[in-house]
Parts: sequence; structure tokens; C-alpha cells
Amino acid sequence: GGGCRGGLNNRGLGNAGMVFASGKEYEGVLIARATGAAPITVTVSLVAYETAAVLAEQVLIVPAQGSLSHGYSQLNFSLTPNGSTSCHDIDPSTNPEIQCGVPISSVGHTCVACGGQLSVTLSSPGSVVVNYVLLQPGEWGRVGDLSVLASAATTLQAMGVTAIRQGGSFASDAPDAAAYYNWQNWTGPAWTRESRTHGTWRACLLAGWGPFEMIDMCNALGIEPIMTTSEADTPEGFADLVEYAWGGPTTAMGRKRAADGHPEPYRVKYIELGNEQYNPNYVEQAAAMEAKATELGMPETLYYIFPQNGFLNPADIAKANSLGLPAPHLLADIHIGPGGAVEEARDLFAKNAPYRHGAVNAETNARIHTMERALTEAGDLNDWFSAADVVGRLHFRTASFCMGDATDFDAWDQGISFFLPNMTWLQPPGYVHQMVNRTFQPRGLNVSSPSGPQAFSAQLSTNNRTVVLRYVNTNSASRNVTFELAASRGAPPAASVEVWTLTSADLDDANPPGNPYLVSPSQRTIENFGSGSVLEVSGYSYTVVVMPLEAGRLSY
Repeated sequence: GGGCRGGLNNRGLGNAGMVFASGKEYEGVLIARATGAAPITVTVSLVAYETAAVLAEQVLIVPAQGSLSHGYSQLNFSLTPNGSTSCHDIDPSTNPEIQCGVPISSVGHTCVACGGQLSVTLSSPGSVVVNYVLLQPGEWGRVGDLSVLASAATTLQAMGVTAIRQGGSFASDAPDAAAYYNWQNWTGPAWTRESRTHGTWRACLLAGWGPFEMIDMCNALGIEPIMTTSEADTPEGFADLVEYAWGGPTTAMGRKRAADGHPEPYRVKYIELGNEQYNPNYVEQAAAMEAKATELGMPETLYYIFPQNGFLNPADIAKANSLGLPAPHLLADIHIGPGGAVEEARDLFAKNAPYRHGAVNAETNARIHTMERALTEAGDLNDWFSAADVVGRLHFRTASFCMGDATDFDAWDQGISFFLPNMTWLQPPGYVHQMVNRTFQPRGLNVSSPSGPQAFSAQLSTNNRTVVLRYVNTNSASRNVTFELAASRGAPPAASVEVWTLTSADLDDANPPGNPYLVSPSQRTIENFGSGSVLEVSGYSYTVVVMPLEAGRLSY
């Protein structure tokens, strides 16, 4: 009398469950093959697992012999749920099936259980080998045709993110990283790659998201991608990477890229050859890459990042010189805590003078995401905006990390924005970047501050009609700050200015999902503000003043 189905269930990242929106289409792909001689019927369904309600389902026929390698078939499906699922907070200790990590700090975090799951079940007796399953929102929830959530992209753009580095410890410290993370293993369809699901830091990687997916996302969003790969490849292998990314249809690797489903180039200019290690083969690898770039008609276009703060030793610098490598395109990677990258770059450039290599700050590891991090982030940005002496040589800084999982309690608790299955929001340091993005002007001004270079910076618009003043108060007490503007034709007249302030009385404050705007900027207008005006700034605050000018009033 009855029946049952056997199959697989997936509840998403950390097994926290999925959020489905009623009436919205979700698209998916199933890569599978039947093990016997006959086709097998399977059902894919969206389920509210707490109530066992099936919200949508579709029947698929899995052939016995498919057209893909090893007899697999690709079966596309579309599901539109007739109901929604939601999330609720739980104590991490109450549900061992949900992976919320070890609570080192709960500030801004939560552990959630969400009601949705994807199920793939047998509809008739038999067996099926499932290689890969993808479920994603339809076009309504993605960036174009990419597997990138629109909500995440909107958050990145709100913060003004202009560069993203993918890579790090898993490219050098994960088990068998040298073999596993070579770039060749991440080309082609995701289902042909091997996932590593140890569930531990540095060891867990999902095949569906690798460096080339990151490059596609960045290219679509106007963000500069920075690719980190294993240092273990040969010079010839790294040359192939350049051709794979940039080669046209007449090149062997360009044809391979097209055969992998990507006829357009992967527009990546910054490539790091390892992570936090002295790569003894870097010079030969970079030389092979530059030779290939030259062959492709793009000499001195790519940048080759050396994966250690101290850059090359004198012998390797001499070797790079002898091979004719362009020094400005060889970059040291400065990994540092909050603040100090500008000063370390200056010291590095002085040590290696007259060799004029460059540098990047590809990791800023503050290990926190609180108001304290917001102040160090703002101070570090002030330092960068005032560092005219290293402009052109210090290429970028990254605020590790752009985005962190709010359910993941780990020792690297430094996402400047957080996400859950049902929302994405900014932490206090993310709001610092949003404030900079909204008020950015490109021309740095000479400034003098008794509190040092991290306390204050100023920028001018290209038409000389707007000046932006940025001040960081790291003291708990408010203070009165006097702004003096040196003008070329007398002091600018007083004007109505916009003032943005991010402040909190507690340095440990962060934004929990239940109150995502707890620490967020406020905006006000001040009349008759000009040179010599005194502004009271709150304790523990980042303040931005946007001031209109008459053209030509301010010296530059």
C-alpha cells in the first residue's frame, strides 16, 4: 500500500537552509547518469522541509548514456515555488546539522535555520549517479547570465569596491594546494572539477566558484579582478595562463577557452604567483608570462605579483633586470594588519632603490568587523589618499574581506559586509567605504594635521568646484576641529556643506541582522561653513564634509 522516495537533499551553505520567494522562478542544472541500461526518472523539487510541503517540482528523465564525458547528461530545470520560506535565529548548539562554527565573537553574527531545501529523488526503482547540481534564482535575482546574486553585487557596488582578489591561504596552505589549485584545474564547466568539502578553513572549496567565475563577475561589474594561483606551475604553464585568458581564436589556449564555453577573453591584468611565500621561480615565471603577453600584442600590460611582503632578494632582482622584465610591472604583495601599508611600501621602495618595482596591499587583516575596524579602515584610507609620493607604484589595497558569512564564527571575523540566505548588509567598516564612494573626488590635496596622516585627508574635484574633507576621531570624547583652506585667490566664501558622520560610543558595536543599521552614517547640512570654521566631531567617529567652491579658489 504506500510508497516512498529515496534521494538527496541540499540545504545550502553550512546546511542552514534556503530562502525561496513565492512566484519567483529558480533555474537549475542536474549533471547525472543512470547506472543501468534503461533511463531513470527523477524528480527535482523545492521543499519547505520543516512542514514537508512541496513548493514546486519537475520530473526529469536521466538517460542511461549521455552525451557528456563518462556518460553523463546535462538536464536543465525550472521551478517556481507556490509558497515562500523564511529564516529564524537559533542557538548554534541546538542544531548540530547546521554549521555555524565555533563562536569566537557573536557581535553582528547569528546562526539561522531557513526553511527551504532542494531535493533530487528517484521516481522509480533504479539508481542514478549525481555528479553536480546547481540551483540559482532566475534572471530576476542574478547579474546577467552569471551565477552571481544581484543582492551581493548591489552590496559590492554600494561600497564602491573597485578591485577584488580571490585566493589566499587555500592557494598555498591547503592540503595538496600546489596540485589542486593550479589554474588549469579551474577551467571549463564546474561539474568537471573536484570540490573539497572538508568544512575547515583553507581546505574547503566548492567547484562551482573559482578564479574564472570571479573574473567574469568582476568584468560584469566594472571591478578589477586580482587572480591568485599556486606558485608550483612551470613557466610554460604560466605562459599558457596568459594565452588562455587573453588569446584569440587562432591561439591554442584561446581555442581551448572557447571550447570551455568562454569565447570572450578573461580580462585579468593582475596575477599573483603564490601566496605568502618566497617563490624562487617567480622571475622565470613572470618572464614567460611577459613574453607571451608580448607575443599577443600586449607588452607591459599585465602585472605579476610576488607573494611576499619583502619582494625579491638582490640576486633575483638582478636576474629580473638581466631578462629585461619591466620593473613597474613586478609588484610586492604587502599583507598587513590595520594601517601601515603605505609606510611599509615606502620602506620597501627605499630599500630596493634605484630598482623601481611596484607594490600592492592585497590583504588587510584586521580580524574584526566592528566600529573599531571602521576607524582603522577610515584612517588607513586617509593615509592612502595623502600618499602622493607612491602614486603609480602602490596600486591597490584590499579590505579583507569584502563579504563574510554572518553564520560563520571564525578567527578571521573581518567581513566588511555580511550575508545570510535571506539578506545582505553592511558592517561599520563597509559604511566607511560607502561614504568614500558617495563623496569620492580624484585629486588629493596637501594636508597638515597635528594628529598625523591617518586622521585627516582632503580631495578636490576635477573641475575645482568641490572639496571633500575627511576626519577620523579615535578618541572617545568629542572634539572641535578647525579646518583651514589655503586658497589661491583668497579664502573661499562660506557655503552650505553636507556632513556625513559614522559614529558609535562603543568600539565593539557591529550591525546584527535584526538591526542592520545600528551603526550607519547620518547626514546633515551646515550653513555658512568655510575656511576657519570649527566643526564639533563626535567621539569614535568618521566625518566627511562635502564643500562647494568657486572654481580656482583652492590651490592644488
